[in-house]
Amino acid sequence: STWGRVLEKNPAVRDLIESRQSQQEFIHFSWLVSEDLDKEKTIKLLDNVAKSTVEFDIQSGGIGIFTGNVPAITYGLVRNDQASRIQSRIWNNCLGHMGSMNMKYAPDRWIPHITILHYGLQAREYCEFLEKSIDTEVSFTIQVNNLAIIYKDENSAGLLHKVDLQKKVRGLG
Repeated sequence: STWGRVLEKNPAVRDLIESRQSQQEFIHFSWLVSEDLDKEKTIKLLDNVAKSTVEFDIQSGGIGIFTGNVPAITYGLVRNDQASRIQSRIWNNCLGHMGSMNMKYAPDRWIPHITILHYGLQAREYCEFLEKSIDTEVSFTIQVNNLAIIYKDENSAGLLHKVDLQKKVRGLG
């Protein structure tokens, strides 16, 4: 898997990353985050977006840090035109049926990323991760081939819905 290859590039931090992820968590990047949603309308929206969207690739962009009360270390992803169009479409269509949407995911502020370390870390653990990663090239490509609704609360995480994007038409020959 792509994620396995990424972790193999930096075995010094692999154990720290894996120890912080529960079995129910998904390696993903988020198009938007909301505390409340109309499940049926959101499923219908994702299904419609998936019907008109062809799978595509997105490149990594290095290690990122989100500061604040709950800091996060991420693998940044390079925002491309297709990802921006999809994210804007999802955001704009969800505005009417989601509550408490995180404005950091609004189209003009969205930074695509894979969160790798977030909750429950001491400041020294963030520093340790950076020290062990600073001389490691982390470059990868992700094929975006589905959209999903996932959830996470204090007690659990899981998958509510997943729909595949349209397959690329491969050239003949």
